[in-house]
Amino acid sequence: MTISVLAMLVLVLVPAAIFSRFFSGRNPNHTSTGDNMMTNQDPADEDREMREKRRIKAWEMFQQGVSQAEIAKELAVTRGAVSQWIKAARDNGGSDALLSRPRPGRPNMLTEEQLAELKSMLQQTPTDFGFSGQRWTYAKTAELIEKQYGVTYHPAHVSRLMKKIEQK
Repeated sequence: MTISVLAMLVLVLVPAAIFSRFFSGRNPNHTSTGDNMMTNQDPADEDREMREKRRIKAWEMFQQGVSQAEIAKELAVTRGAVSQWIKAARDNGGSDALLSRPRPGRPNMLTEEQLAELKSMLQQTPTDFGFSGQRWTYAKTAELIEKQYGVTYHPAHVSRLMKKIEQK
């Protein structure tokens, strides 16, 4: 069987992760965590949960007498990280000190209900709302949000808002 030069280049140059994501037949919105499948979960939340579990596991191992060096090796982290986690747990009430904190930043300006309404509005064409053209742009969407809800978003931020809406 002969493989064309182009096909060989594609197989060599396209990273395995990208190739498998688009050609594996899996839904890219599904990510596996352990035995359960999670749908449309923010990857940052998943990573946060994993890091929190790792910190708590380190504390539990330390309480069982495992050395910090062994904990670091077992959990594939630095000894400095383990030392910081142990100090935080000792100084601040145990494993509760290792739980994730709320993310900093400005609270959402639109409620969940408003985001759902916006999602349904964006299923219509811009001309239905008095805009020109048949495609929604971030600028048009920002203007729609301001007209409908009195909330001002910079068009560049609308892209992040759209990602959030798509996950719902």
